[in-house]
Amino acid sequence: MYSITSDRPFSTGSLFLIDQKFADNRFWRDQLPTFDCLAGPDLIFLQNVLKCALTCDAERHGTNCNFGDDPRIHVFAAELSEFLQKINEPGSISVIKKRAASLESKGVLVKSRYSRPGAKRPSNLYVLAEPHVLMGLPADKPSDFVDHKQHKGTLQQIQNTISEQGGQLLLKDEVDVAQHEALWNNLCCALMRTSAHDKKHTNSFETVYSFKGAKISVVTSSTKEISHIDDQQFLRGLITYVCHSIDERREAGQEIKNEFWLDIRRLLKIMNLDTGGGNRARVRGALERLYNTNYEFKLSELSRRDLENFLGFFGLIDELENRAPDTINLKFLVELDSQTDYDFVDGRRIRYPRYYRFVLRTSTFNNLIRKDKDVKYFIDNPEVLQLSEGLLHVLYSWCCYSVSRKKTGAPAHKVRPELSMKDLGMRIAPRLSPEVFTRRLTKILKKRSETVSQVPWIDGEINEVPLCGYVVVVTPAAGRGKSPIIGAYWDAEDPVIGSSSAHNRRLSTAV
Repeated sequence: MYSITSDRPFSTGSLFLIDQKFADNRFWRDQLPTFDCLAGPDLIFLQNVLKCALTCDAERHGTNCNFGDDPRIHVFAAELSEFLQKINEPGSISVIKKRAASLESKGVLVKSRYSRPGAKRPSNLYVLAEPHVLMGLPADKPSDFVDHKQHKGTLQQIQNTISEQGGQLLLKDEVDVAQHEALWNNLCCALMRTSAHDKKHTNSFETVYSFKGAKISVVTSSTKEISHIDDQQFLRGLITYVCHSIDERREAGQEIKNEFWLDIRRLLKIMNLDTGGGNRARVRGALERLYNTNYEFKLSELSRRDLENFLGFFGLIDELENRAPDTINLKFLVELDSQTDYDFVDGRRIRYPRYYRFVLRTSTFNNLIRKDKDVKYFIDNPEVLQLSEGLLHVLYSWCCYSVSRKKTGAPAHKVRPELSMKDLGMRIAPRLSPEVFTRRLTKILKKRSETVSQVPWIDGEINEVPLCGYVVVVTPAAGRGKSPIIGAYWDAEDPVIGSSSAHNRRLSTAV
């Protein structure tokens, strides 16, 4: 039995032994596709195994890439999995096992076992058959597999068609700032489901929202499933996407229309998130919920002054039109169409939506076009797009509207404002009980303190937690039955929204 000894971090699990003569670009690119026994996903997988071997050989040449006197390149399953995920190919261990078993059943790979110190049982060892053996193997069964080069060409055609028709498809993969506005990233936070696990309120519920002393009844409803606060991550990402799309069109001197095309992979790249299947499914789900969720504001009980203040603060003043509406119905997305692409689930190719065409509510589009001073519109640190916890997005929005980003005579660490967690919960998450809000937010802040700032949270003491350009300060409760006090201050040293950031320098010099 083949045996190895290694301290390499990936030296566990199934092992592929690759002869040096196979680790050649010309072999995997030109010669391998000529063998009749290889086609479709098996061919793609084997080509990727050889590309991974090339990478291993280049990165670790002479540094434990081979073992003992064996000149072959050793590629372990965990190592291959990481490589495949980096190039956006299906790369779970189960997929690797399935593909290896398929190639072994065809005679392309020769399977045996190998042992290593400390392992309770031997693992699978795969060796690629010699070229003359591959030549004699029977042809692979025909399948409906479409070559990826051809498919990428089709996607490029889609992009070209969108561009020719005047559609707005953002072309860059990263952004220097994120963006949000008051209505959807502040007000509607309080009107969403409090969790993806809240199955009791998937279709309709009513919330009483307090705005400067006025009470407003809001009915949130959906024909399918109501948005939840974790969708705020992608809602903020979509607003960022739209704002940068508008800027691209404006800089190019092109017409700016309320019609946008979205590539969900590009959205994830802009948000600096992994483009794997799990995140793509999250984007699809969020888009469907945002499209199907309606907010009905009942305004008949408001005085004219309260009505104007409310509509003006959230960029809805155009809704007045010399009248006092009794109700206003709001949807973030008023149109949503999709175009499918192939995705991979457990190694199988399945068609899923990838490209979306969407239209925003007119007032939202107009606000993002104008970015009026009267409309609450903010530049954000793009790190906020990576926050998956909805409550952190709610808290971040509260910081944006409550904490000044301007230099003042006060010390930089001045905490303003300060209020109890109970009161904060009633303002920004009224659908959660004060106890549940305090417990959930404290748990999330503890985790963030330990993982991001790497400062342990100390119960019973004042704790400070960084949050994408702000620092949240939590003071323990003064006694039994009391609520902890929460406050925040602006991080003037933040590279994106700090006092020396490019954005704030532009603001300080603007006339």
